[in-house]
Amino acid sequence: MNIHATESNEIVEADNNLKAREERYAEAMAELGKCRILELLPLAAYTGPSKGVLLDMMSGTGFVSDYLGEPFETVHAIDKMAEPLPKKSGISHYSKCDAAQPEVGNLIISKYDRVITLAGLHHLLPENYSQFDKNKVIEYRIDCLSKWRHLIKDGGRIVVGDVPARGQAIQHEKFQGLPNLDDFNNIASEHSRLSPMPFQLISESNPEPAIFFEEFVTNESIMPHIAFFESENSLSNLLQRAGYTNIKTGIHFTPWYFKNSNEAAWFIHTLFSIGTKQYNAPDLMPPDFIKWILDAVERYLGYCNTDDEGFWIGWKLLYASAENKI
Repeated sequence: MNIHATESNEIVEADNNLKAREERYAEAMAELGKCRILELLPLAAYTGPSKGVLLDMMSGTGFVSDYLGEPFETVHAIDKMAEPLPKKSGISHYSKCDAAQPEVGNLIISKYDRVITLAGLHHLLPENYSQFDKNKVIEYRIDCLSKWRHLIKDGGRIVVGDVPARGQAIQHEKFQGLPNLDDFNNIASEHSRLSPMPFQLISESNPEPAIFFEEFVTNESIMPHIAFFESENSLSNLLQRAGYTNIKTGIHFTPWYFKNSNEAAWFIHTLFSIGTKQYNAPDLMPPDFIKWILDAVERYLGYCNTDDEGFWIGWKLLYASAENKI
C-alpha cells in the first residue's frame, strides 16, 4: 500500500468536504437564515446603543453584520472562509484571516467600539486539538481574546454569543421582553413577522444544542463537528483572564422559527451538511429522511407547531459582554 498516496487522497477528500460544507452553510443562511433572528435579540441587548466602528469576528456569511451593523458608521468583518464573503449590506471591509491571528488582517489596535462574535467561539481551537487537552484550549482562547481586546477602544466592549456546554440552564429571568431596538430596525422588522411562540415551547423545551452537535451532527455530517463548548462560569473566567472587566453573562432561549416542518428539516440538513446527499429544496427530500432529521431535533432540541402551521425548534445560547478598560 502506498501510504503517502492514501494520506494525500484523505487530505483532498477533507478539503472537498470542507468546501462543500461551507457552500451548504452559506446556502442555508441565504435562504432561511432569518429563522435565527431571536439569537440577535440578546446580542443587541448586550451590545447596547453604540455608534462608531463594529468588528464582526468570525463573521461567516455576515448574518450578524446585516442586522447589528445598522447603527454603526463602519462595519468590518473577519473570517477564514475559503471563498470571499459575499457583499453584504453595511460591511465596508472584509479581511480573510484566522481570528486567532487578527494582526494578519491588518486590523488596527484600539480602533473598534464593539467586537461581536456569534456561534464561533466553540470552533476557536489550537492546532492538533484533543478533547482531552482542556488546558491547552483554555490558554489558546485566553490568548485570542486578549488579542481581540487590544483591538477595542478604551471603554469599548466585546459581545459573545455561543452554544453553551451541556447541562446549562436557560435563565428566563435575565431577559424579560425585548431589548431596545430603536437602533436595530432590521431586527425589529423581522421579529414582528414571527408567529407567537407557543407557551408549550417556552415552558417544556429544554434544548441541548451541545449534545445535538456532539451526538448527531458529528456522526451524521459529511465532516465531524470539532468543537469545545464553554459554560457560563468558564467563559466569564476566560474573559477575566484575558483582561476584560465588567463582565456580564446569561443563557437565553433563542428558538428558530420556520413556516413548516419540511422547511425546518431542510435548514438543519443544509446548515450542518447532514447526510451524504444534498437536497436543494425542502420538497425534494424523501419523507423518511425528513422524519429522521425531525426525530433527532425532537430528541435533542424539542419542537412545537403553531396554529398557523408555523414550526419552532428549541435552541439556546450563552451570551457575554465585557469591557476593555485601559
